[in-house]
Amino acid sequence: MKFGNVIKRALSAGCVAALVTGFAAGSASASLATGASDPSAAQVTTQVAPKGQPPQVGSSTVPGAVAAPQVITTPADGMFQYAQASQFVFADGARGYFTIPKPILAPGDSHSLAELAVQSSDQRQVIEVGWTVDRALNGDDDPHLFVFHWIDGVRTCYNACAFVPFNEPGYSAGMKLPVTTTPTQFNILHHGAEWRVGYNGHWVGAFPDSEWGNRFKVAGLVQWFGEVSSPTASSCTEMGNGQPAGSATAARIERIGFAPARVTPAIATFATSPDAYSVLRTGTDSMRFGGHGSCRTVPNLVGTFKAFADGVITTAGLVPGRATPQADRFCENINTVISQTPAAGTRVPSGSAVNYVFGERPKTPCP
Repeated sequence: MKFGNVIKRALSAGCVAALVTGFAAGSASASLATGASDPSAAQVTTQVAPKGQPPQVGSSTVPGAVAAPQVITTPADGMFQYAQASQFVFADGARGYFTIPKPILAPGDSHSLAELAVQSSDQRQVIEVGWTVDRALNGDDDPHLFVFHWIDGVRTCYNACAFVPFNEPGYSAGMKLPVTTTPTQFNILHHGAEWRVGYNGHWVGAFPDSEWGNRFKVAGLVQWFGEVSSPTASSCTEMGNGQPAGSATAARIERIGFAPARVTPAIATFATSPDAYSVLRTGTDSMRFGGHGSCRTVPNLVGTFKAFADGVITTAGLVPGRATPQADRFCENINTVISQTPAAGTRVPSGSAVNYVFGERPKTPCP
């Protein structure tokens, strides 16, 4: 079902009154205009907590924003960590174009995802769409399309729980998504008596207004973010493609926009654990996000002179462990690392010890 155009109702009293013009029978609009990007824009931060019980009102660098805890904790999922952009706005819907990577999900962690979340102003009513890497949900380590919603601050379930699929071939909640660095559209739009959820220019399905007792028909807050869920705050799971936001090759969300199209994007950003997972606003309607988590990759020490091995370990954010000598009867690797534990490329918590064995002269003469 391709996106068409539809005349949208004026927003409720006290909201911004606007219409999206145009109409095509039997379909709804997703033509959300692209906001002008400003790569030189100064970084703006806010502390809005994604997808959770609304935090207490507190101080923020953005007037009217609400303060978020550093880590949002729930009994079901352990700890959530975010790198997010947000905007308080009255709108009928929103969109963003997301790159879709395949982050490494550490054993025991729940998921790594990126999503668009359209919410009520108090954050108690939420609709979500995005991609997720979640072994328990999908049975593999690949990114999949997901939808989700909250009612009065209470979770429902993935890809079901009153979600009405539109059954277009090739477009279904839970489907495996292609990994791509070309940003792909995700969007949410209120139309008639339902919230429609879209991916890649197609409507996937909808949540009926009746799910919220017809109390949630206008967005008050929209968020775009990466998320990692793990049992503890020290996670080895990658967010995005594992690159921090400062990298030009990090995962990104761009062409952020709203319905009605004349609502101007002016996103603000916030990260719960910026040393592990970071976010960078690259324009008024674009951002980069991601990171390698609280873990580090063990460097390859084999072949390195012992005099330099400790420095290599320290530079990697790890701690030099035991340096064990081993007689080199052929005298080919004297004072050179010949093995290590953990192996090169292993992901371990920051500050972990790396042990190594180095060659020393044998008691017998060298050949």
